[in-house]
Amino acid sequence: MATFHEMTEVSGKEVIRCYIKGAADQLLTRAATLLGADAGQVPADETARERYQAENQRLGEQGLRVISTARKDLEPATFDPGADLLPLVTGLELLTMVGIVDPPRPTAKASIATADLHRRRPVGRGGRRDPQSSAAAGRCPSLTAARFPGADAPYFPG
Repeated sequence: MATFHEMTEVSGKEVIRCYIKGAADQLLTRAATLLGADAGQVPADETARERYQAENQRLGEQGLRVISTARKDLEPATFDPGADLLPLVTGLELLTMVGIVDPPRPTAKASIATADLHRRRPVGRGGRRDPQSSAAAGRCPSLTAARFPGADAPYFPG
């Protein structure tokens, strides 16, 4: 999700500031820089990307939903709010990454029972096999690799 705001920089320069929130791995693919804790803005080079991905993995393995935020400043003179804005959401500065507890939907229990009844293996959101889904499934006794033959790890429907 992205929002666009007319803002004035500390220097007095007018900008259209785009704020974005989304899956950490997806924002990383659109990033040019990261806001470092001590160094300020740093390039999203291979080393920075590897550290970012490792932290995303670490949080996901704890069963947390990982969300990141980013921003990008645009020139007001060339900004057209009626245009397709998705192409503008590149060259981002990554700001934050947080892991949040994302409880299962109220219908999850019934979905698990249905999958078990039909001997189907549930997977994560959108069919993904991500660390968050695997960690959540590990806390759900009805989802084990033994109950779903051929499964190399348990998964949880997102």
